[in-house]
Parts: sequence; C-alpha cells; structure tokens
Amino acid sequence: MSQYQYKIYFPASYEDQPEKKWPLILFLHGAGERGNNLELLKRQGLPQYLQDKKEFPFVVAYPQCPARSYWQVPALNEWLQEILTKVRADESRIYLTGISMGGTAPGIGQQLTRKNLLPYSQYAVAENHQTA
Repeated sequence: MSQYQYKIYFPASYEDQPEKKWPLILFLHGAGERGNNLELLKRQGLPQYLQDKKEFPFVVAYPQCPARSYWQVPALNEWLQEILTKVRADESRIYLTGISMGGTAPGIGQQLTRKNLLPYSQYAVAENHQTA
C-alpha cells in the first residue's frame, strides 16, 4: 500500500464504459497542500478545477505529500503501481503534471519506472507583480 493518501477523479461515464481504457493524468500539488488533509488538494490546480465537473475526458489521480516532506520517486512509483490496479488506464496515455513543488521536482517523470509514462509537463502559476 502506498505511503501517500490520494484521491482519484473518475468521469461520470467511467462506469458506463467498462471496456474503455482511459487516459490518466497524475497531478502533483505544491508545498502548501502537504499534510494529512485531502481537502487541501482542492485549493488549486486540477483538483480545484474538477470539483464540480461531472465529465472530463481523463481519469485524474492526485496524491498528498506528507507535511514537511518532498516528493520521493520510489514512493511515487509505488503509488503509481497502486493506482494502475484501481483504474482502467490506457498505459500509452499516462501524463504527469504538477504545480510549484509538484511541477519543479527534478526529473520525477524521467525516474518513474513505468515504460509508457509520457514526458513530464511542468507549469507553475506566475505571480502578478505591480510597481507603484
């Protein structure tokens, strides 16, 4: 069992299509969402976006990094293996993305041992700095 708590978003039509293999997005949050309260994950990024969505054309899995810790590749790999037992994933369409701490962790995508993991997408929220 994974050391990470996590949530999985399933589209409403997931159960209606039992033969379908779904694309899977793995979303890693930033430092502000670490801890042991999965509700923190809804603050931003994909978990926030998906709160009121019934249909999104992907399954989305998102773990929670423990407080005062950072993403660890061996633990993420273990988590990914667990997720793949719970989701009908199209293993040729697995995407890894994140924000802040989850978007800049060096080489996580390259180090995960899934053969078909697609390139790691990095993005971060830009701050709006205004001068007087």
